[in-house]
Amino acid sequence: MVLVVDDDKGLQESLQALLEMEGYAVAVAGDGLEALQKLEDSQPAVILLDLMMPRMNGHEFLEELQRRGRRPAIPIIVLTADGHAKQKATQLRAEGYVAKPFDITALLNEIDRVL
Repeated sequence: MVLVVDDDKGLQESLQALLEMEGYAVAVAGDGLEALQKLEDSQPAVILLDLMMPRMNGHEFLEELQRRGRRPAIPIIVLTADGHAKQKATQLRAEGYVAKPFDITALLNEIDRVL
């Protein structure tokens, strides 16, 4: 299962449709708090994580995931519009990153690479 954590509803829906067409089971969360709730019931194969979100952003989510002992068991791919996407992903020790706006093929290749 792929967990998409992003506050953009349109992007959530697009990614869910795309990934399901590729054969992935998908769950979505609008922020880090909702993602933590989803993790209580399931263990995703990978998390696609936006960094800038309300309530609990991507940085805070990763800190809490670490505190709960769930990192690095779940690969993280950072999805960000930040011009320094690679640097941000490296700082967060994420397994991958894709800069927004992203190419669908690049995203699928990144998912395949980390899995």
